[in-house]
Order: sequence, then C-alpha cells, then structure tokens
Amino acid sequence: MVWSGDLNACRQGEAAATRECLMKAMLAGGASDDAVTAAEQLSSAGELAHVVAWHDQDGVGVATVNYPFRANTNEGTRLIDASGKRIDVDNVQLDDTLRADPAVQALLATDPQATPFAPAQAAGTAPLDGGGVRLLYRTPLRECHACPDLGSVQMGYDFDAKRNFIAQQLVPVAP
Repeated sequence: MVWSGDLNACRQGEAAATRECLMKAMLAGGASDDAVTAAEQLSSAGELAHVVAWHDQDGVGVATVNYPFRANTNEGTRLIDASGKRIDVDNVQLDDTLRADPAVQALLATDPQATPFAPAQAAGTAPLDGGGVRLLYRTPLRECHACPDLGSVQMGYDFDAKRNFIAQQLVPVAP
C-alpha cells in the first residue's frame, strides 16, 4: 500500500489537487492496486492522501501518510488494527477530557491559546493485561504553527491481544 511518486501534474491547471488526478498519477507512476485503494480510502474525507511508509509496531500496522497538497504539516500517522480500522493519531482535540488534565490546565493558565498541533510523535509502547498493547503518541501544544512547543499531551491507543483497537485515552507524561 506504499507509494512514492511524482505528483507535479496535479499541482497545476484544472486537474490541480483533485482525487482523480491523484489516482491517475499513482497508476501512471506504478502504484500497486493496494496503494491506490489505500489512497482512495484516505482521500474520502476531502483531503488527498497516500501512504508513503508502513511498519509493524507490536502487531499493529503503522502507516505514514502524505498529504501532498496541504500548506502545512504534510505528514501524518494512522494506526491500523487487525480488523482494518484506521485510527488517526494526529486528530487530537483539546476537549473536556484533555482540559481536565492538571498538566494541561497549568499550561492553559499561562498560555490559554495553546492547542494541539500535528504531527504526533511515537513515544513508546506499554504492555496491557491479557496480552494487549498500548501505543503512545505525543502531540505538541503551541499557539501557532510556527510557534515553539509549550508542552505536549500524550495519548495511549490500546489494542487487545488480537490487536483490535479498544480505546484512546490521555496518558500523563512521566516527569
């Protein structure tokens, strides 16, 4: 499902940044059927994307996704469980659960405009009871895209022994 190729034809003219152009460029560039299918699935939310790298982390698939037509943050990560469910680790929202965390509250007290900015970075793994695994990812908090990191939030993505996704939760960063 991995493909790396030339998308220059999709950067100009009437076909610029269209799903059809991405698919044609991938096929013309020798992409496999699996790579095209993955790009079609990833591009279904209105943003064009394709997989540029893949690896296994403790039995969970980790896809590095490229968003070639974004202005900023052109790379992301999706976790793929045993059933094919895709989990976007870069889609961390500053919701009530995150705002309730004491470390996040302290940061927001001094920097109320801080918000999560992708991409998340892998921060390790931890075993779970029953043979499961938790994959940890940290997302920086900052006030703007070009601003310095003010802190981070760490999310745990839990998978059972068969590597089916169970839950996502905030995991405090160890001091």
